Amino acid sequence: TDNDIRDEGALALANMMVSNKTVTDIELSTSKISDDAKRIADAISTNVSVTTLNFAHLDIGQDCALAFADVLAITAMNATAEVNLCNMNIGIKDMKIIATALHNNKTITSINLAFNNVGDDGAKEIATALGTNKSVSILSLTDN
Repeated sequence: TDNDIRDEGALALANMMVSNKTVTDIELSTSKISDDAKRIADAISTNVSVTTLNFAHLDIGQDCALAFADVLAITAMNATAEVNLCNMNIGIKDMKIIATALHNNKTITSINLAFNNVGDDGAKEIATALGTNKSVSILSLTDN
């Protein structure tokens, strides 16, 4: 966390995650990744050993938010239990996508969406998704 990893480093990490099946925790919060965050999300979607994802404090934009939502929705990620997406400038459009993904995901037990731009509409989306999701037991929406 709090590092100077940029897109070039993110690309190298993404390439490693495709073949490495022993890394369980991915902590990339407050790095300076932007465009290649999507490549990391795509790589994680094929890696079934990851249990913890921490991407807090990344301002990745909607395309990358879509990629991370896809990661949450993929059922092959049967090990992922903790996801930290706090302070990522996630708005209502991104929150709808994430909520849809959470509706389908049955392995995540903790999700941190604090310090985003969720608002009432985003909270409604999350509430609807978690009405059918029985695995999430910890939800943080602090300062939304």
